[in-house]
Amino acid sequence: MRDGAVSLWGYGVSVTVSRGHLVLVDGVADERRTLRLSKAERPQRITVVVETGDHVSLDAIRWITNTGTSSLVLLSRSGAMLAAIGPRRIDDAKLRRAQALALWSGADLAIARHVLATKAAGQARVLAAHPNFATAARLLTEAETRIANAESLDEMLILESAAAVEYWAAIATLPVTFARRSRDRVPDRWTMFGPRRSPLTRGNRRAVTLGNALLNFVYALLEAEVTIALAAVGLDPGLGVIHTDADANRSRSTFSKRCDPKQTGSFSTRSQDGDSHTKKPSNSLRET
Repeated sequence: MRDGAVSLWGYGVSVTVSRGHLVLVDGVADERRTLRLSKAERPQRITVVVETGDHVSLDAIRWITNTGTSSLVLLSRSGAMLAAIGPRRIDDAKLRRAQALALWSGADLAIARHVLATKAAGQARVLAAHPNFATAARLLTEAETRIANAESLDEMLILESAAAVEYWAAIATLPVTFARRSRDRVPDRWTMFGPRRSPLTRGNRRAVTLGNALLNFVYALLEAEVTIALAAVGLDPGLGVIHTDADANRSRSTFSKRCDPKQTGSFSTRSQDGDSHTKKPSNSLRET
Protein backbone atom coordinates (compact mmCIF):
# COMPACT_ATOMS: atom_id res chain seq x y z
CA MET A 1 0.00 0.00 0.00
CA ARG A 2 1.42 3.38 -1.03
CA ASP A 3 -0.07 6.75 -0.03
CA GLY A 4 -3.28 5.04 1.04
CA ALA A 5 -3.79 3.33 -2.32
CA VAL A 6 -3.65 -0.35 -3.28
CA SER A 7 -3.56 -1.62 -6.88
CA LEU A 8 -4.25 -5.26 -7.75
CA TRP A 9 -3.45 -6.91 -11.07
CA GLY A 10 -2.60 -10.29 -12.56
CA TYR A 11 -4.67 -13.46 -12.66
CA GLY A 12 -6.84 -14.94 -9.96
CA VAL A 13 -7.12 -11.60 -8.18
CA SER A 14 -9.39 -11.74 -5.14
CA VAL A 15 -10.80 -9.24 -2.67
CA THR A 16 -12.44 -11.02 0.27
CA VAL A 17 -13.00 -10.75 4.02
CA SER A 18 -11.62 -13.17 6.60
CA ARG A 19 -12.10 -12.78 10.36
CA GLY A 20 -12.91 -9.10 10.01
CA HIS A 21 -9.87 -8.34 7.84
CA LEU A 22 -9.88 -7.37 4.18
CA VAL A 23 -7.73 -9.88 2.28
CA LEU A 24 -6.25 -8.79 -1.06
CA VAL A 25 -4.53 -11.31 -3.35
CA ASP A 26 -2.96 -10.73 -6.76
CA GLY A 27 -0.01 -11.74 -8.93
CA VAL A 28 0.87 -14.07 -11.78
CA ALA A 29 1.46 -17.84 -11.56
CA ASP A 30 3.54 -18.65 -8.45
CA GLU A 31 4.42 -15.02 -7.80
CA ARG A 32 1.50 -14.16 -5.54
CA ARG A 33 1.04 -11.26 -3.13
CA THR A 34 -1.31 -11.27 -0.15
CA LEU A 35 -2.21 -8.27 1.98
CA ARG A 36 -4.41 -8.39 5.10
CA LEU A 37 -5.86 -5.10 6.31
CA SER A 38 -7.73 -4.30 9.49
CA LYS A 39 -10.24 -1.45 9.58
CA ALA A 40 -7.63 0.63 11.35
CA GLU A 41 -5.41 0.19 8.27
CA ARG A 42 -8.16 0.86 5.75
CA PRO A 43 -6.85 2.21 2.42
CA GLN A 44 -8.36 5.25 0.74
CA ARG A 45 -8.55 3.58 -2.65
CA ILE A 46 -8.42 -0.03 -3.91
CA THR A 47 -8.01 -0.37 -7.67
CA VAL A 48 -8.50 -3.76 -9.31
CA VAL A 49 -7.67 -4.48 -12.96
CA VAL A 50 -10.24 -7.18 -13.65
CA GLU A 51 -9.57 -10.35 -15.65
CA THR A 52 -11.64 -13.52 -16.15
CA GLY A 53 -11.73 -15.54 -12.94
CA ASP A 54 -11.09 -12.62 -10.58
CA HIS A 55 -13.28 -12.37 -7.50
CA VAL A 56 -14.61 -9.49 -5.38
CA SER A 57 -16.98 -10.68 -2.66
CA LEU A 58 -20.07 -8.88 -1.43
CA ASP A 59 -18.60 -9.01 2.07
CA ALA A 60 -15.55 -7.15 0.75
CA ILE A 61 -17.72 -4.45 -0.83
CA ARG A 62 -19.60 -4.09 2.46
CA TRP A 63 -16.30 -3.90 4.40
CA ILE A 64 -14.99 -1.16 2.08
CA THR A 65 -18.15 0.95 2.11
CA ASN A 66 -18.68 0.59 5.87
CA THR A 67 -15.34 2.26 6.58
CA GLY A 68 -16.86 5.54 5.38
CA THR A 69 -13.58 6.60 3.74
CA SER A 70 -12.46 3.77 1.44
CA SER A 71 -13.51 3.23 -2.17
CA LEU A 72 -13.24 0.44 -4.73
CA VAL A 73 -12.47 0.91 -8.43
CA LEU A 74 -12.77 -1.88 -11.00
CA LEU A 75 -11.08 -1.42 -14.38
CA SER A 76 -10.97 -3.65 -17.44
CA ARG A 77 -7.68 -4.48 -19.12
CA SER A 78 -8.78 -2.35 -22.08
CA GLY A 79 -8.84 0.75 -19.87
CA ALA A 80 -12.59 1.04 -19.27
CA MET A 81 -14.05 1.82 -15.86
CA LEU A 82 -16.35 -1.02 -14.82
CA ALA A 83 -17.38 0.24 -11.39
CA ALA A 84 -16.53 2.91 -8.85
CA ILE A 85 -17.87 2.42 -5.34
CA GLY A 86 -17.32 4.95 -2.60
CA PRO A 87 -18.94 6.67 0.39
CA ARG A 88 -21.94 8.93 -0.15
CA ARG A 89 -21.72 11.72 2.39
CA ILE A 90 -24.58 13.94 1.18
CA ASP A 91 -28.07 12.86 0.10
CA ASP A 92 -29.96 16.02 -0.81
CA ALA A 93 -32.85 15.83 -3.29
CA LYS A 94 -32.78 19.62 -3.79
CA LEU A 95 -29.16 19.41 -4.97
CA ARG A 96 -29.92 16.70 -7.52
CA ARG A 97 -32.96 18.64 -8.72
CA ALA A 98 -30.81 21.74 -9.26
CA GLN A 99 -28.30 19.61 -11.16
CA ALA A 100 -31.03 18.21 -13.42
CA LEU A 101 -32.38 21.72 -14.11
CA ALA A 102 -28.96 23.23 -14.91
CA LEU A 103 -29.71 23.16 -18.64
CA TRP A 104 -32.66 25.49 -18.12
CA SER A 105 -31.36 27.65 -15.27
CA GLY A 106 -28.36 29.00 -17.18
CA ALA A 107 -25.89 27.25 -14.88
CA ASP A 108 -24.87 24.95 -17.75
CA LEU A 109 -23.21 27.77 -19.69
CA ALA A 110 -21.29 29.00 -16.67
CA ILE A 111 -20.06 25.49 -15.89
CA ALA A 112 -19.14 24.71 -19.49
CA ARG A 113 -17.39 28.04 -19.96
CA HIS A 114 -15.25 27.51 -16.86
CA VAL A 115 -14.37 23.88 -17.59
CA LEU A 116 -13.61 24.27 -21.30
CA ALA A 117 -11.58 27.44 -20.79
CA THR A 118 -9.62 25.71 -18.02
CA LYS A 119 -8.98 22.77 -20.33
CA ALA A 120 -7.67 25.02 -23.13
CA ALA A 121 -5.46 26.88 -20.67
CA GLY A 122 -3.98 23.61 -19.38
CA GLN A 123 -3.28 22.37 -22.89
CA ALA A 124 -1.66 25.69 -23.78
CA ARG A 125 0.68 25.36 -20.78
CA VAL A 126 1.71 21.87 -21.83
CA LEU A 127 2.53 23.02 -25.37
CA ALA A 128 4.27 26.17 -24.17
CA ALA A 129 6.81 23.96 -22.39
CA HIS A 130 8.00 22.72 -25.81
CA PRO A 131 9.77 25.30 -28.01
CA ASN A 132 8.57 23.62 -31.21
CA PHE A 133 4.92 24.10 -30.25
CA ALA A 134 4.91 27.87 -29.74
CA THR A 135 2.39 28.51 -32.53
CA ALA A 136 -0.02 25.84 -31.30
CA ALA A 137 0.33 27.12 -27.72
CA ARG A 138 -0.58 30.63 -28.86
CA LEU A 139 -3.65 29.33 -30.70
CA LEU A 140 -4.83 27.49 -27.61
CA THR A 141 -4.35 30.57 -25.45
CA GLU A 142 -6.50 32.49 -27.93
CA ALA A 143 -9.08 29.68 -27.80
CA GLU A 144 -9.19 29.96 -24.01
CA THR A 145 -10.03 33.67 -24.26
CA ARG A 146 -12.68 33.11 -26.91
CA ILE A 147 -14.30 30.27 -24.94
CA ALA A 148 -14.44 32.49 -21.85
CA ASN A 149 -16.35 35.08 -23.92
CA ALA A 150 -18.56 32.65 -25.87
CA GLU A 151 -22.31 33.18 -25.64
CA SER A 152 -23.55 29.68 -26.49
CA LEU A 153 -22.61 26.07 -25.82
CA ASP A 154 -22.31 25.33 -29.55
CA GLU A 155 -19.78 28.13 -29.93
CA MET A 156 -17.77 26.80 -26.99
CA LEU A 157 -17.77 23.28 -28.44
CA ILE A 158 -16.58 24.49 -31.85
CA LEU A 159 -13.70 26.36 -30.24
CA GLU A 160 -12.88 23.49 -27.88
CA SER A 161 -12.81 20.96 -30.71
CA ALA A 162 -10.64 23.18 -32.90
CA ALA A 163 -8.25 23.61 -29.95
CA ALA A 164 -8.17 19.85 -29.46
CA VAL A 165 -7.19 19.34 -33.11
CA GLU A 166 -4.19 21.66 -32.65
CA TYR A 167 -3.25 20.09 -29.34
CA TRP A 168 -3.35 16.46 -30.42
CA ALA A 169 -1.59 17.19 -33.70
CA ALA A 170 1.33 18.55 -31.67
CA ILE A 171 1.26 15.80 -29.02
CA ALA A 172 1.25 13.12 -31.73
CA THR A 173 4.80 14.09 -32.72
CA LEU A 174 6.28 13.69 -29.23
CA PRO A 175 8.80 10.84 -28.83
CA VAL A 176 8.24 8.12 -26.23
CA THR A 177 11.53 6.92 -24.76
CA PHE A 178 12.40 3.54 -23.29
CA ALA A 179 15.23 2.10 -21.25
CA ARG A 180 18.19 1.20 -23.45
CA ARG A 181 17.98 -2.48 -22.55
CA SER A 182 14.36 -2.61 -23.76
CA ARG A 183 14.70 -0.59 -26.97
CA ASP A 184 15.39 -3.57 -29.27
CA ARG A 185 12.12 -5.21 -28.21
CA VAL A 186 9.93 -2.14 -28.70
CA PRO A 187 7.94 -1.75 -31.97
CA ASP A 188 8.78 1.42 -33.88
CA ARG A 189 5.17 2.63 -33.67
CA TRP A 190 5.54 2.80 -29.87
CA THR A 191 8.39 5.29 -30.04
CA MET A 192 6.06 8.17 -30.95
CA PHE A 193 2.97 9.26 -29.07
CA GLY A 194 0.95 9.02 -32.28
CA PRO A 195 -2.53 10.20 -33.30
CA ARG A 196 -5.19 10.27 -30.60
CA ARG A 197 -7.72 8.40 -32.73
CA SER A 198 -7.30 4.65 -33.04
CA PRO A 199 -7.71 3.12 -36.53
CA LEU A 200 -9.47 0.19 -34.84
CA THR A 201 -12.38 2.24 -33.49
CA ARG A 202 -12.06 5.69 -35.13
CA GLY A 203 -12.17 6.96 -31.57
CA ASN A 204 -9.97 6.92 -28.50
CA ARG A 205 -10.66 3.34 -27.42
CA ARG A 206 -8.33 0.43 -28.24
CA ALA A 207 -5.28 2.61 -28.77
CA VAL A 208 -2.53 1.19 -31.00
CA THR A 209 0.32 3.28 -29.56
CA LEU A 210 1.73 2.96 -26.08
CA GLY A 211 1.34 6.65 -25.21
CA ASN A 212 -2.36 6.66 -26.03
CA ALA A 213 -2.95 3.31 -24.31
CA LEU A 214 -1.40 4.66 -21.11
CA LEU A 215 -3.47 7.81 -21.48
CA ASN A 216 -6.69 5.78 -21.78
CA PHE A 217 -5.79 3.92 -18.59
CA VAL A 218 -5.10 7.17 -16.72
CA TYR A 219 -8.42 8.57 -17.97
CA ALA A 220 -10.23 5.52 -16.59
CA LEU A 221 -8.64 6.15 -13.20
CA LEU A 222 -9.62 9.81 -13.35
CA GLU A 223 -13.18 8.96 -14.43
CA ALA A 224 -13.45 6.71 -11.38
CA GLU A 225 -12.10 9.44 -9.10
CA VAL A 226 -14.58 11.98 -10.48
CA THR A 227 -17.49 9.51 -10.24
CA ILE A 228 -16.70 8.79 -6.60
CA ALA A 229 -16.21 12.48 -5.78
CA LEU A 230 -19.51 13.50 -7.41
CA ALA A 231 -21.45 10.77 -5.61
CA ALA A 232 -19.80 11.73 -2.30
CA VAL A 233 -21.19 15.27 -2.50
CA GLY A 234 -24.64 14.11 -3.59
CA LEU A 235 -24.45 14.71 -7.36
CA ASP A 236 -25.47 12.26 -10.09
CA PRO A 237 -22.49 11.25 -12.31
CA GLY A 238 -24.92 10.51 -15.14
CA LEU A 239 -26.22 14.08 -15.51
CA GLY A 240 -23.93 16.34 -17.52
CA VAL A 241 -24.24 19.58 -19.44
CA ILE A 242 -22.14 18.96 -22.55
CA HIS A 243 -22.32 15.36 -23.73
CA THR A 244 -25.53 14.06 -25.22
CA ASP A 245 -27.59 11.77 -22.99
CA ALA A 246 -27.03 8.07 -23.59
CA ASP A 247 -27.77 4.87 -21.71
CA ALA A 248 -25.02 3.95 -19.23
CA ASN A 249 -23.09 7.12 -20.11
CA ARG A 250 -21.61 8.89 -17.10
CA SER A 251 -21.97 12.27 -18.75
CA ARG A 252 -20.87 14.44 -15.86
CA SER A 253 -17.92 12.19 -15.00
CA THR A 254 -16.49 12.36 -18.52
CA PHE A 255 -17.33 16.06 -18.68
CA SER A 256 -15.92 17.01 -15.30
CA LYS A 257 -12.56 15.34 -15.83
CA ARG A 258 -11.77 17.97 -18.44
CA CYS A 259 -11.33 20.38 -15.55
CA ASP A 260 -8.47 18.45 -13.93
CA PRO A 261 -5.42 19.08 -16.15
CA LYS A 262 -2.85 18.76 -13.35
CA GLN A 263 -3.51 15.09 -12.64
CA THR A 264 -3.32 14.09 -16.30
CA GLY A 265 -0.75 16.52 -17.65
CA SER A 266 -3.56 18.37 -19.37
CA PHE A 267 -4.11 15.43 -21.73
CA SER A 268 -7.82 16.09 -22.16
CA THR A 269 -10.21 14.73 -24.76
CA ARG A 270 -13.89 14.91 -25.44
CA SER A 271 -15.58 11.71 -24.30
CA GLN A 272 -14.41 8.19 -23.66
CA ASP A 273 -16.73 6.95 -26.39
CA GLY A 274 -15.59 9.32 -29.13
CA ASP A 275 -17.55 12.29 -30.44
CA SER A 276 -20.60 12.62 -28.25
CA HIS A 277 -21.04 16.39 -28.37
CA THR A 278 -24.34 17.90 -29.30
CA LYS A 279 -22.72 19.40 -32.38
CA LYS A 280 -19.73 18.16 -34.34
CA PRO A 281 -17.48 21.14 -35.13
CA SER A 282 -15.31 21.29 -38.23
CA ASN A 283 -13.59 24.63 -38.33
CA SER A 284 -9.98 25.33 -37.38
CA LEU A 285 -8.45 27.91 -35.08
CA ARG A 286 -6.06 28.79 -37.90
CA GLU A 287 -9.01 29.84 -40.03
CA THR A 288 -10.79 31.94 -37.42
